[in-house]
Amino acid sequence: MEVIDLYDVFDSWGYTLSKISQSMNELFTERLSIYSIDAREYGILSVVYKTPKLTQKEIGIKMVVDRTTMMQLIDVLEKKELINRESNPKDRRQNLITLTVKGREIVEKMWIEMEEVEKEVIGNMTLAQKKVFERINAAMNRGERK
Repeated sequence: MEVIDLYDVFDSWGYTLSKISQSMNELFTERLSIYSIDAREYGILSVVYKTPKLTQKEIGIKMVVDRTTMMQLIDVLEKKELINRESNPKDRRQNLITLTVKGREIVEKMWIEMEEVEKEVIGNMTLAQKKVFERINAAMNRGERK
């Protein structure tokens, strides 16, 4: 059997990006554990903090999360008393999502922690290397929004 000459997986963008993401997610989730939430739930809270009164569907679109999963995540956050659902006066079939006082406090307290995790994970990168990641991210986001 012939062996195909492949490049080293450790040199691939996908592997590298997934490892950076995995490191950040693990460290941040560990710090969030005092609030019994994970990084994904914090992401929802921070989206609602930045843009209150979005529908579940709008949050899902912003975070690229399917409708069923988003509904489950919103249910969990509501049970934890971190968000509220309010009837949309423009369309009673929809709910608008708002933060509770407790949810708002978590976002504000943990934002600094999230920045610290980022520094910890990518702290040894030069400013030029970080700018490359920012440009890649911007290009990818432009592609998703089309």
